[in-house]
Amino acid sequence: MRAWVLWLFVSMSQLFVATLSVAQSCPTPVAPMPSGGCRLTLTTATNCQTLDASASGYYEFAWTTSGTFCESPMKILITGSPDSSWQFGNNYLLYTLSAGTQSGYSIDRSVGGYIHLAPSALAQLTTDNGTYSWGLQSYYGASSGSGVFTVGNAGSPPSVSSDSDRIFNWVEAQFAQYLKPAGAQSRSTGGYYFRYYTQTNVYLATLGSNLYVYGPQLFGNSILDLGAMSSWLTQAQAAGY
Repeated sequence: MRAWVLWLFVSMSQLFVATLSVAQSCPTPVAPMPSGGCRLTLTTATNCQTLDASASGYYEFAWTTSGTFCESPMKILITGSPDSSWQFGNNYLLYTLSAGTQSGYSIDRSVGGYIHLAPSALAQLTTDNGTYSWGLQSYYGASSGSGVFTVGNAGSPPSVSSDSDRIFNWVEAQFAQYLKPAGAQSRSTGGYYFRYYTQTNVYLATLGSNLYVYGPQLFGNSILDLGAMSSWLTQAQAAGY
């Protein structure tokens, strides 16, 4: 890991030269470094983009392979500033992710991927000028280069009036591709407390002490029991919901 962090220090430090104070202009991004036929390119956050979590409740970091094949696991590094605060092992978030779709991220080795982070995750980082940086590297060493971004409205999950809403808000952030649009209104009927996501035709509901999902196009015609609310609530609270 130390060798990879050193690589990112070298590439990101070129950007921090241009952002030692609040950026007056967008610095030139560090170019991707292909390797073994893999080419990684950042798509979100692109250089100097301001991230806003007010609608979704999370920040999205995404990339493309431009049709090339990039072996996983991928290493993703997100840092605060200045560079002197993290080059010796502090003030950064490091994620090692394998191919597939899991809670909060998805990776297709021939397409690209994304990771969703709650504002509370970035709140662990410090910045002296309002900028952050990120980049990623494939298993065989291809790198995306690195880019600077800023954080705008951190937002907050929609109204949290119950444990069910805390769970709904967190599940929306982790499985955004299945639950669109985010922030659907919570309702009650027949003992169920639920949200209906019109774009994906999915219902997320609680009844008694369990969590349920129903989406005929995605999960078949049966209501799926996702288990005890208590286990989902633990994860939601740990993520700051």
